[in-house]
Amino acid sequence: MKNKINISIFGLNLSTINKLKIMLEDLLSYDYQLNWTNIADPHLQILILNHHFFDLPNIKNIKHKNLFILKTINNAEYSGEIIDNTLHLPLTDSDALKRWLLCDIIPYLDIQKNIVEQKLEKHTEKLNYSYFQDIFSLLKKENAVHKFILMNDKNKIALIDTQSQEIWTDENLKKINASLHFVHADLDSIVAFRYTYLKQDLKQGIWQLIWENLSYETPIYEGCYHLKHWPQPVASAERKDLLTIAAYLQQGNTVQYIQQQMNISGNFIHRFIFTCFMADMIEEIPASAVKNHANKSIHQYGSENTSGMRSFFNKLRKKLGL
Repeated sequence: MKNKINISIFGLNLSTINKLKIMLEDLLSYDYQLNWTNIADPHLQILILNHHFFDLPNIKNIKHKNLFILKTINNAEYSGEIIDNTLHLPLTDSDALKRWLLCDIIPYLDIQKNIVEQKLEKHTEKLNYSYFQDIFSLLKKENAVHKFILMNDKNKIALIDTQSQEIWTDENLKKINASLHFVHADLDSIVAFRYTYLKQDLKQGIWQLIWENLSYETPIYEGCYHLKHWPQPVASAERKDLLTIAAYLQQGNTVQYIQQQMNISGNFIHRFIFTCFMADMIEEIPASAVKNHANKSIHQYGSENTSGMRSFFNKLRKKLGL
């Protein structure tokens, strides 16, 4: 099966659009399936547009780190050349376009595809959310015993004190499997963990442990949620996105709104919320309590954006005589 590339051409006359489409099909269709889409497509990968529209708010709103933009400008002196990601029209041949695609764009898209596949492969080795629900629900039950050892197979991986809300985790721990379970802590284990490993807040420790070992499958969260405690994820490529989600949820927000603002996977946000629930860091709140965009649902927000985008397109068509 061919890999799909999502492309949109915007703000050009029909003659130029058709010429570009033919060139791109000739260059790419043997190895890739070209999907001609619109600029509002959240999966858009390549956008070719008139340079006059590059700085408009509607265009700024759709820019994201995996979107490649090729501007066009009428300049016969450099006809057909691409300089600083700007294609000079009129088109005379496809040489410059071919170099741009094959050297600057396609290798990156293939790298992104490999990264996604590697992440999916790694997550097949991780644990389903229902497993964590069953295990960590035990900590919330009333019990005269407050100190537990978290076991993985026969290995002791953490000391948990529910009374002081502290955890000591084996710093050499790489991953866990479905043999995870609790036993009451004996005195030797308590002393060994306290003198060998650093103490950490229990909520933070549980959050990190689950986040690192949770598979992609999670519950779907359709309500409004408020973050009671911020997680402190360890340094990683995900850390910036995790802290941004935390900032949105501290105000009280929905998954849909956060996904729309950050342009990231909804599953990533669902995993974050589930992990926070397991660590007792989050709560569900009524929609009326949401501070950001109060009394406005995500559906209303999306409708208004769609209406504004449609109006923008209509004005553009009139200007171009399309």
